[in-house]
Amino acid sequence: MAQGGLRGRIAGYYAAEYAASSAFNGFVTLFYAARGMDAGQVSLLMAAGPLVALFALPVTGALADRARRRALALCAVYGLCALSSLCFLPARGFWPLLCATALFSCFSTCVSPLGEALALSRLHAAGLGFGRLRMAGTVSYALGSLLLGAFLDRGIERFVPSVCALYALGGACSLLLASRAAQTPGGAKKRPPFLSLLRRRELRTLLLFALCLQAAQGVFYALYGLFMTQSLHGTRADVGLGALVGTLSEIPFLLFADRLLRRLGAPRLLLLSAAGMALRLLLTGLSRSPAAAIAAQALCVDGVIVCAFAMAQYVSLSVPQEQAASGQMLLYVFTYAAARALGSLLALGLTRLPSLGAALCACAVLPAALLLFARPLLRLPPLPTRR
Repeated sequence: MAQGGLRGRIAGYYAAEYAASSAFNGFVTLFYAARGMDAGQVSLLMAAGPLVALFALPVTGALADRARRRALALCAVYGLCALSSLCFLPARGFWPLLCATALFSCFSTCVSPLGEALALSRLHAAGLGFGRLRMAGTVSYALGSLLLGAFLDRGIERFVPSVCALYALGGACSLLLASRAAQTPGGAKKRPPFLSLLRRRELRTLLLFALCLQAAQGVFYALYGLFMTQSLHGTRADVGLGALVGTLSEIPFLLFADRLLRRLGAPRLLLLSAAGMALRLLLTGLSRSPAAAIAAQALCVDGVIVCAFAMAQYVSLSVPQEQAASGQMLLYVFTYAAARALGSLLALGLTRLPSLGAALCACAVLPAALLLFARPLLRLPPLPTRR
């Protein structure tokens, strides 16, 4: 496949993936609140998906590594996401919502790591950069959040059909990768156990650092929508506008991401991400108007995207090619499943503070404290040697 064609296919896939992600991740807390859940119950529901992912991700990664065509497996997962999202329609009350969330999360949490493994393996094989193609997902997430926020202002009952339709679209777009995807190497080859990927000390250290960063982001996801609509009396469109500002602010980083990774290395990028995340949480929590909270999201330029990009590349270079899917699944076990579950439980505890703004400010302590570990982190190699 010509390089231009490969770029277009991967960019198109990322646009579809992040459109679906913007629908669920950006507005599910508002859906829970509309179904009568308070801030504590919302935090528990937000923890359910990551906890399910602790078991779903390793199993899916192992199966995907054995699949003859990983992109077709990805398409099937999207279809299961679309179908399982319909379980939210009749769910009312905490326990039905918990069951619907757990079922949906069995599949939805596997989408990003499967897509990342496939995209990165093909880009590395072709010698192409990742940052600018990943930017298609950023733009799609931004526009999706803005448009869906305005759409849901007319009625939150539109949430579930929107999620279902966008995940179905993601499945269709994953066929862009499936149509010419190469066979996975070594289909019958015996692979080392999933956790054997953790034998590299530097990889373990970076995964633990990223886990703590993403736990802070988990608190943000659990509380931001509620803070905007309940504490600041903003609208769902304001929540979408905040997501638009945050995701568009990632573009400057993504334009130069591959160059920055080569020049600075993953450890330095993670430290920059910690500083940016701490400042964004603090300024968001101190906001006294929706406009101020929206403006604070511009600090996403040096936030979670930096951590996610650096770690995805680091893991992809650390693991053998035949374990590409398992490598990304391992990353998501740490930085999504364990981290977001921890973040949601932290959010539950922080809701006991006098206000949601105070909870966000208190959460800023976590990424700020990680900066104390700068010296041992900077001793690690900037990038691993390709396995």
